[in-house]
Amino acid sequence: MRAPTLAEFGSPNNFVGLDGEPHLKLRRAFGPQFSKRAAEAHISDLVSITVDAFRSRQPGEEIPFVRFGQELTSRQVGTILVGREPTKEEHEAILRYTNAVVVNLSLRRLPRALLALLGLRFRRDRRTVRAFAARLVRQ
Repeated sequence: MRAPTLAEFGSPNNFVGLDGEPHLKLRRAFGPQFSKRAAEAHISDLVSITVDAFRSRQPGEEIPFVRFGQELTSRQVGTILVGREPTKEEHEAILRYTNAVVVNLSLRRLPRALLALLGLRFRRDRRTVRAFAARLVRQ
């Protein structure tokens, strides 16, 4: 990820932006939260989330794979990391915000100074994502 993207996320020490020893140090610090053991501690919740996701579909209904996978993963990761799923609003804001930032900053479609031109929804999504992240840090 490019520096402007990490700056927008307010995280110059992001996993994807670091190499070498700093990257390894973060992986060691956060590894337990992303481990098999962390998932196993929530296995009944993860199974329930997965079953519910499929039960919410009608027999024969076409499932949009990417969107379905994003929602399912978001729900599962939220459960493992903080014991709760992100709300639908949080999930949607996270997807829109990160997509706008990555597409426009990492792929250099817009300079950082012009990112705000994406409008009110972008700014609202940014606030929602940052509030969600702040709650995660506090927890």
